Amino acid sequence: LIDDPDPSVRSIAAQSAGALQIVDWIPLLVERLIRQKERAGARTALAALGDRAVPDLARALDDRARPLALRLQLPRVLRDIGTPDAANTLLKSNQRDDAALQHRIGEALWAMRRKDVRMPLDLLWVREAIGRRLDRFEELEPQLAAVRAKLPEAHLLVRAVRRRTEQALEV
Repeated sequence: LIDDPDPSVRSIAAQSAGALQIVDWIPLLVERLIRQKERAGARTALAALGDRAVPDLARALDDRARPLALRLQLPRVLRDIGTPDAANTLLKSNQRDDAALQHRIGEALWAMRRKDVRMPLDLLWVREAIGRRLDRFEELEPQLAAVRAKLPEAHLLVRAVRRRTEQALEV
């Protein structure tokens, strides 16, 4: 059923994999996250599989050869798993990577921390992540100043660089 031609059948089969704890399907479920019609079922199944899915999710998140569209889905899955292992996987992933992915990772971590303020995190990694955010802000700030010096504040490029600079300090 996981390979049925009908996407709704595939989605239900994926959800069943989570309910039945079919760990052999984890790699297949990760790949299904890229397909919009199957994403919710795959995400639900992976979350139900919990920490058993975390190693595969961590590898996919850190694999820059994988499509960014897939990797952008992984922070939400790890957030839905919601365990310390999932949180520390997010914390330790992709130290220098796509800004949108880093932002989603930060948002997922923040959501996990809001849900459970006692979530144990590796404090050394937390400090390093904060340092990386500050370093990124310091890299972007002169670029923003240079763009602002040449273009009006309402220009798309100014707004984009400003947003990217602000994202460096969010979460």
